[in-house]
Amino acid sequence: MYIVGSFNSDTDDNHSVPVVDIASGDEKSRRPMGFLDRTPTLTYDDFTRILIVSTLRPAIRCQKTTSRACGYIIRPEIRLPRLEGRAAQYLESLGIEPREVYAKPEEITRVLSITKGMDEFVPDVDSLRLVRALNGRLKQPRTHDEVIDALQMIQDAISSEPS
Repeated sequence: MYIVGSFNSDTDDNHSVPVVDIASGDEKSRRPMGFLDRTPTLTYDDFTRILIVSTLRPAIRCQKTTSRACGYIIRPEIRLPRLEGRAAQYLESLGIEPREVYAKPEEITRVLSITKGMDEFVPDVDSLRLVRALNGRLKQPRTHDEVIDALQMIQDAISSEPS
């Protein structure tokens, strides 16, 4: 069985090993036969995971509001665009309900588990590190003093982050 496609390389004249034309099987290609064995393969789940991780928007939300006694919403959260189809099924298979915003610490922990080893695919790695550091530690403040403490905790986490 051969993979349809061709690899053109005018600089690779390695004819000392058996080669195969990827499209037809003829000994014309300039690639050694064994190169296919070393090519990593992405599964559909891997591709779906990369898609989800690359659309994550982790952040520490600090918003003035009249719905809270302290006057602010301060919390870690992760936003995802509306996911449907295979991406939604993948999240459900991990026990994560597909939504646009995750704010509870246990939900954030589940979503963060998807990013393990894939930080380079997250658009804002600094925010991802901050959410990881403060998830479960940063509680919604109820008083003005707690707002000040929460903001200090965020500032401390930012200043202790490796650059």
